[in-house]
Amino acid sequence: MLAAAFASYFHWLEVGKEVNKQRGEYMIARAYLALGNTGEALAHAKRCLRLTDQFADQMADFDFAYANEMFARANAAAGFLEIALEYREKARKTGEEIKGEEDRSIFFSDLTGGNWFGLTG
Repeated sequence: MLAAAFASYFHWLEVGKEVNKQRGEYMIARAYLALGNTGEALAHAKRCLRLTDQFADQMADFDFAYANEMFARANAAAGFLEIALEYREKARKTGEEIKGEEDRSIFFSDLTGGNWFGLTG
């Protein structure tokens, strides 16, 4: 899983744009989180969020929601619950702004699923 995420990221570094790098950082963060490496997950989630902000003009509406979701989830895993709550709420708000009904539905399914590492509220 991790090797596939890095291989995809490497490919997009060569031929992609910043939006592809942002999505690669998301996938790497997700893989590290699944493997229980919260430090690396948080580092890549931060990079994902930074790329989202820096290159907002390249992002799809769902990229904002997913960047916030991953930053929230990685912070929850690291025990930074106040930050996690703040960014989960940002994820919910940006998720509501996703124009495509199917994309919005998929995002909210992802947001409400998975491990939130004991985060409540």
